[in-house]
Amino acid sequence: MDSAMVAALCASDDGILYLLQKRIYTRAFPQQLIDIGLIARGYLS
Repeated sequence: MDSAMVAALCASDDGILYLLQKRIYTRAFPQQLIDIGLIARGYLS
C-alpha cells in the first residue's frame, strides 16, 4: 500500500474505518500522517 492509496482511503468514511481496523502503517505513509488525516476529518482530537 502506498501513500496515494492511503490518502484515497482517508477520503472516505469506510476507508478510515478500514485503516483503523487494520492499523496499516507504511514507510511511505507513516502513522503520524494517517493521524493527521484522521484529525482533519474529525476522527481524532
